[in-house]
Amino acid sequence: MLIFCWIFLFIEARDFNILGCVHKDPGWSYRAISDEEFVLPCAFPSQSHGQIFDNLYQHRSEVKWFWQSKGGGLLKSIGSESTNPILQGNALWFKPIRVNDSGLFICTIREEDSCLKINVEVQTKEMANCLNYGPNEQYLFIQTGDSILCPGKKCYRLLQRSQVTWYKNGKLVKDSRTSLKLEEDKITLHHVYAVDAGTYVCDYILFDDSRQWTMRTIVEVKTITKDTIHTPTILEPSGVKTFEVELGKPLELKCKVFFSFERNVSSLIMLYRENNKSKNK
Repeated sequence: MLIFCWIFLFIEARDFNILGCVHKDPGWSYRAISDEEFVLPCAFPSQSHGQIFDNLYQHRSEVKWFWQSKGGGLLKSIGSESTNPILQGNALWFKPIRVNDSGLFICTIREEDSCLKINVEVQTKEMANCLNYGPNEQYLFIQTGDSILCPGKKCYRLLQRSQVTWYKNGKLVKDSRTSLKLEEDKITLHHVYAVDAGTYVCDYILFDDSRQWTMRTIVEVKTITKDTIHTPTILEPSGVKTFEVELGKPLELKCKVFFSFERNVSSLIMLYRENNKSKNK
């Protein structure tokens, strides 16, 4: 069995030049927070600048991923059958990432002539000295002003850190519109639009023991309208209607009601039966 494993590793390494990559210095070093969502792209310098991942990547079968645990050991292949992480486009998605996911990741794309070595260190919120770790999901009301906060900015407070770089759905966020401003660790939206919904990644560089790490966290943003102030509208039956029925036969009464938007749905439909003496539900 041991001989088979080494033969398998040799074949994989020969096809994708993995063995040579193991001994290279990491191209990227990431810090991640345990039990949170995390994305790890296979992004070479030759690819489009300002885009860290591409969920619509057309050649997913051409991207190969390998992982070695932090403690060393065999290099394991990460295939399409993996459920966590999930291979999507040119990236690995952890939902969530765990401490035992720490280690060395290697990826290669057939169209590239080299491989990419990535070091990932996953820490708990306590280890990362996080204070009031921010929400990883935000709801923004359309046509109002609001801000998108970076969840991980309150971690590693005692270390030197850079400013935050934002990505939306993999692409670099720029303050190219008048209603959007990049301010410190947040995106300020003076007017929220439906298109502001998406997956936001916030990165910043931190320096720990003379080493440079990219700290990455993710926040899912959803845009919604404000709760309605209007009462429900009864669509069916419309007005007062009289139904002729036969005694002893089943009767089906349809009631259709239109409810305007509520974030926390509180809709309730009640039918009453009324006669000359009483009214019953």
